[in-house]
Amino acid sequence: MECKNCERPLGTDYSFCSNCGAKIIRNRLTFKSLWYDISERYFNLDNTFLKTFWHLFIKPEKVIGGYVNGVRKKYLNPFSYYAIAITVSGLLFFIVKEFFPESLNMDWMMPKGGTQMDDEIFDRTAKYQTIISLVSIPLYAFLSKLVFLKNKKLNYTEHVVLNTYLFGQYSIAYFPCALIALSLGMNYMVFTYIGLLFYVFYFAYSLKRIYQLSWGTIFLKTLLFIFILLIAYIASTVIFLVVTFLSGGVEGLKELAKPPPQ
Repeated sequence: MECKNCERPLGTDYSFCSNCGAKIIRNRLTFKSLWYDISERYFNLDNTFLKTFWHLFIKPEKVIGGYVNGVRKKYLNPFSYYAIAITVSGLLFFIVKEFFPESLNMDWMMPKGGTQMDDEIFDRTAKYQTIISLVSIPLYAFLSKLVFLKNKKLNYTEHVVLNTYLFGQYSIAYFPCALIALSLGMNYMVFTYIGLLFYVFYFAYSLKRIYQLSWGTIFLKTLLFIFILLIAYIASTVIFLVVTFLSGGVEGLKELAKPPPQ
């Protein structure tokens, strides 16, 4: 008999492969065995997902620093964690669009054309969510590395790992909070901006622990990060609106571009 993963010869009494450690599967796939695999991987108390989620809150330096330093089994790897976060975010977009469309109203921010713009902007964001996230992670990693340019503790690739973990953590934690806010009648767009404030605080808290900085130092570095991020955000927003306008989308943009009637 051979291991189905690494094809190394196995004894018939083996439960795990002595070469790669994979569990030996002898029976055909059933719903019971499928559920067992899912629950074992994501929901049991010793599971890496729950441990990763909890420890990213209370001691993020252990999760991120551990992965950077070679710990691979104790916690879920950042890219698997990120994949879960993207899935959760996609589910949230669906729930908001299908069950809470009124929460997307942007009239409070843009009285002219806000209602007309919100649906299409949300749809475009949902459609290209994965691409936007994939582009955002290297960008945020570049910005965080720029802020800590003189500190050699983490290189750029390790900042990618850091940002992947933190973005994943924020997205997963944001999901239940957003559902509660929506059920209480809160505007989704308003809640999104509030959530970003919490993300900035969590990001700063995590970097403080990873780099072992004082609150004063991390406060100044956070201001620098926000300043750089704000410039990047304004530039990306302008590009997004220009591309959207030129591609014929969001009729509200065209209406806003027209001169007021005499």
